[in-house]
Formats: sequence, structure tokens, C-alpha cells
Amino acid sequence: AIKVDWQAANRSTGVYRMYIDNVKSGSTTITDFEGYDLGSEVLFQEPGFSGSTGGDLSYPPGASVVSDNFANGGTQSDLITWFWRDTTAERWLRLTTFGLNPPTISFSQPVSMDILLLETCAAKGDMDGDCNIDLDDHALFVDCMTGPTTQMDLTCTCADVNDDGRVDLIDFSAFQRSFGTTIPGCTP
Repeated sequence: AIKVDWQAANRSTGVYRMYIDNVKSGSTTITDFEGYDLGSEVLFQEPGFSGSTGGDLSYPPGASVVSDNFANGGTQSDLITWFWRDTTAERWLRLTTFGLNPPTISFSQPVSMDILLLETCAAKGDMDGDCNIDLDDHALFVDCMTGPTTQMDLTCTCADVNDDGRVDLIDFSAFQRSFGTTIPGCTP
């Protein structure tokens, strides 16, 4: 289960992006997500699948898909995305493995996995978190641009406007359109 600290000053409704890789039961690898089709649902159901926590989530719908954006060894991992309905109370989600291949995780041995949870931004393009998009952000944004074929550095999450794990001209186009704006309701 994953929950938001609804009392934290900088809590966010999302988008939350969590990458999971190298799921093991004891020393046996259950899956490292290699060899599966990109976009397929492997091992974990989408976050809204569990009816007991679906009411804590919001549109757009969450997803559980094999991705090539970030991996810890190899080239693929599982990308889990979700949005909290709001942050006015404790919200949580349950990830389940019901009915998916590879087989369900057995808890007869310790279970381990590599997890990467990427930060959220007040607004994409606000690289320095000061609630406006200006020349200071431009300099940081340009440092993050690596192009469409190179995985971005993890410090560049706020530059990845379309959440594809890369910072390229598509992201720069969106950055240009938002340049000079102040983010409403944002507190630096």
C-alpha cells in the first residue's frame, strides 16, 4: 500500500510515477520486466484495480505498463502512475498482482524490488521551484535537454513535460509556451 502524507506542506495530487524493477522472492527473480512488450501490464495491476482504494484516486486513470524510460540493469521496468483525488485527507492505493503473469508473488520468502519514485513539480518547466517560469528556469531546462533518444537525468523531472523519460524539442516547445507565467496557488 502507498499513501500520501496529507499533512505535509508540499503534498501533491500527482502525477506520481513509480518505476519498479528486479522483483525477487528470496534470491529467485520473479521478473525484471525484460522481454515483455512495451505498454503491456505485467505483474502489477493498475492502481485503480483494487476497489478498496479506487475512491482515493482521480482522473486521468492510473496505469501499470512495461516501460523503457528507467531501468535498474537492463532496458525495461514497470511504470506505475496515479493521481490522488485530493489531499484533504489520507489517501492511499493498493497495488495487487491478481491474475497477471508472471505468477503471483509468494511471501514464503522475503520479497524485494528496486523502486524509483520521481518527484512531482508545482508545474512542468518550473525548474527551480519558485512558482514562475523565467530565465532562471530556462538555463536549468537547457542543461537537461538530451534529445529524443537519450534517457533524462533524474534531476530533470520538471523538464520532462510529456513524462516520457526524455527531454527533447517536444518538451522545449511546451516550455516556450509557458515561459513568463506564474503558477496559480503555488507557494515557493
